[in-house]
Amino acid sequence: MQVKHGDLIVATQGRSFWILDDLTPLHQLSDEVAAASAYLFAPRPTHRFGGGFSFGGGGDAGENPPSGVVLRYLLAEKPEEEVTLEILDADDNVLRSFSSQTPEKRAPNPFRRFLPPGFGGPKTLDTEAGMNSWSWDMRLPDAELVDDAVLWGIGRGPQVPPGSYRARLAMGEWSETVDFEIVPDPRLDTTPEDYQAQFDLAKRIWESLTESHEALGKLRDVRTQVEDLTRRLDEADEGEGLAEAAEAIETRLASIEDRIYQTRSEATQDVLNFPPKLDNQFLGLMGAVESSDSPPTAGAVERFNDLRAELDALLAELEECKNTEVAEFNRLVAEKEIPAVIVQ
Repeated sequence: MQVKHGDLIVATQGRSFWILDDLTPLHQLSDEVAAASAYLFAPRPTHRFGGGFSFGGGGDAGENPPSGVVLRYLLAEKPEEEVTLEILDADDNVLRSFSSQTPEKRAPNPFRRFLPPGFGGPKTLDTEAGMNSWSWDMRLPDAELVDDAVLWGIGRGPQVPPGSYRARLAMGEWSETVDFEIVPDPRLDTTPEDYQAQFDLAKRIWESLTESHEALGKLRDVRTQVEDLTRRLDEADEGEGLAEAAEAIETRLASIEDRIYQTRSEATQDVLNFPPKLDNQFLGLMGAVESSDSPPTAGAVERFNDLRAELDALLAELEECKNTEVAEFNRLVAEKEIPAVIVQ
């Protein structure tokens, strides 16, 4: 038996071994902690390692420990009120928030059908009486994408750089905050500046991907309203002159949408048939930037600047459509003095 890096290893001479992961909570346990109504344990330093992940063991196979920062908290009894867990940076900015009542919204995952049931889906904090744990993947929240998005990739948030962070557990009037560290892979010579440069670019890409889908949601909402209003006014014999204005809006919005998002994709493999558009270009670039623990290349920065300029032009065109075609449609409707609710 041996304790190594805070883990308990039990092994025979070459035949087998077993590891009890993370003795940190035992080191912090005391009579006061055991008697507390709630307690948040300070996690041990967590290494930021690249690489894949495991679905867990099966049969005689072992099960890997959770990846990311493992936060453990003790609850004397199962609470009725909401429990929240927030991740903060060194300046107390909230990076991520989890709840026991509201699952965090996750980006569409095209590979979910290959995963075990329930793996990687939206979850709520465990709040059972006794010890509970939660693993933070060291990332910001997923990009905010439209619900029916079909993309080749997952819109995960960027991975934070090594450094000092805090966790805050709250329940009713009670809260507790602990500090923890994310440390770099000791096998690498990546500098703090390199990690920060990678995060800064990945964050800008992530924000741009979200912006592109916010624009998608906005233009689709405008299209739905125009189509619905035009139909209702036609049915009430009040639609004269609106068809042309509605068609002008649809033409402009369809042009913008087709450049942001591949509208012909219905399944993930459609990327082989139809070229990815701007949003998927951002997604692919982010994957390249985060493919290793290293600073972004000059080519990645240049590519982002090209894509960002393209997005800015499309956002400006969407704003222009609002100020011209949509404004003209609203003027025509206002001239008719049609009531907001039409009773047939």
